[in-house]
Amino acid sequence: MPKASRKTRKTPPTKAVKTKTSKPKPRKPSTAGVSKTSYNPVAPERIREILRRLDERYPGATCALHHHNAWELLVATILSAQCTDATVNKVTPELFKKYPTPADFAALQPEQLEPQIRATGFFRNKSKSLVGAARGVMANFNGQVPDAMDQLLTLPGAKRPTSFSVPGFAKRAA
Repeated sequence: MPKASRKTRKTPPTKAVKTKTSKPKPRKPSTAGVSKTSYNPVAPERIREILRRLDERYPGATCALHHHNAWELLVATILSAQCTDATVNKVTPELFKKYPTPADFAALQPEQLEPQIRATGFFRNKSKSLVGAARGVMANFNGQVPDAMDQLLTLPGAKRPTSFSVPGFAKRAA
C-alpha cells in the first residue's frame, strides 16, 4: 500500500517582534513653578499648609491608639508595627498599669516584657526596642520623650513615622 503523501503548505517566515523588557523609568514628582534650588520639602511654610489642608479635609481626626501621654503613645506606636491598633489597645492598658513610666520599663530585661506583648507579634524585637527606648529616654532626655525628630530617631524602635505620632512634633515642625 502506497504511503499517503502529505502536502505541506509553505508559509512565510514570521518576524520576531521585539518587546520592551526594561522597566519604565519612574516619574519624577512635579516641581512646576518651583526652582530646584529653593524647594525644601520640610520647609515650615510647606508643613503648615499641609497640616492646614489635612485639618480641613479630616476635621476631628484622632489617633486610634489609646494613650494618655507621649510615653504611652511611643510605646503603643512601637507595638503597632505589623499589628492592628485593636490588638495594641488590648495589650497596653495592663502594660501601663504594671509599668506606668519610662523608668519602670528601663528597669526591665526584655525577656520580662515578652509574655505581656506576645499578642502583638514580633514580641522579642519589640521588647528589646521598648526597653532600649525607655533606657534612652531616661539616660538622654531626663525621662521625657523628645519632640524633635532627630532626637526621637535615636531611640530604638522609633522610626520616622513614629515621630509624626508624638505630641508636639507636628506643631514644632510647623
